[in-house]
Amino acid sequence: MAKFGDIADGLVYLHQRNVIHRDLKPANVLICIDNRLKLADFGISKIMHEDDLNRTIVGTPLYMAPEVARGKDYDYKSDVWALGIIFYELCMLEHPFVDRFGKRRNQKFSVPQLDCKRLGYSSALQVLCDMMIQKDPTKRWTLESILTKFRILEIVS
Repeated sequence: MAKFGDIADGLVYLHQRNVIHRDLKPANVLICIDNRLKLADFGISKIMHEDDLNRTIVGTPLYMAPEVARGKDYDYKSDVWALGIIFYELCMLEHPFVDRFGKRRNQKFSVPQLDCKRLGYSSALQVLCDMMIQKDPTKRWTLESILTKFRILEIVS
């Protein structure tokens, strides 16, 4: 799970500089020689300005936040959604919207629950995942809250 922290730290770095990545996905995460993960491909990233409206539908559909896919106004929390999808993949070793045969499921942004008990994960991990993949961006946690919860989980485990 330390790798998740690397990705989240990279997003914090961007967001503190008013940048939304807008295409966060595993293919845009690089493994460096020191085994740390770094974010890449900023081709559709955007520098946020005060009072900016973001309604451009950009990114990879399987990692796109619901508000982006629907052409609604979005902000940094759209990156949090993509981070949640990656987190789900790290935990379950599969994408929540693609079956084991590579066929896309019609989930309408409904992410299945992590099977924490079967996989030996704590229920706190489920909470962490749930808070990143809230359909309503106003209910989605901020990166700061996620990292605080994640760091606590790292210490406890």
